[in-house]
Amino acid sequence: MLSVLVPFQPPHNHHPNPIRIEIQLDEFRLEIQRRDQEILAMAAKMKTLEEQHQDYQRHIAVLKESLCAKEEHYNMLQTDVEEMRARLEEKNRLIEKKTQGTLQTVQERNRLTSELTELKDHMDIKDRKISVLQRRVRHPIPPSFPPSATI
Repeated sequence: MLSVLVPFQPPHNHHPNPIRIEIQLDEFRLEIQRRDQEILAMAAKMKTLEEQHQDYQRHIAVLKESLCAKEEHYNMLQTDVEEMRARLEEKNRLIEKKTQGTLQTVQERNRLTSELTELKDHMDIKDRKISVLQRRVRHPIPPSFPPSATI
């Protein structure tokens, strides 16, 4: 709280009272001391605020540095993700290619299995015919004549 200094005004008679002047001087000295104390308090407060401001500035610098590091880390991770995505797509293409190859192989195997089964069936039929013919050759059946055709 600032006080206003009142200038010294001597009484209307030109002989100032020395006690009164001494009292006023003491009051002025006290007022000056009080104001000096206010100035010191304000200076201390100002110093504290300046230090706090410097702390905030350092904290802001640390936060900016941290943000830059995090952005750099994010960019590195983004690059890693893109590389992994590209590798995944390549592996998916390879899997699709192998799946198609496997499907074709399975279809070809099924076709060959079917053809083999068909050939085995034909061989079985041929083997049975050969067996029948071999029995006929070993045990020929005499020709039979109808009874009315005898002489």
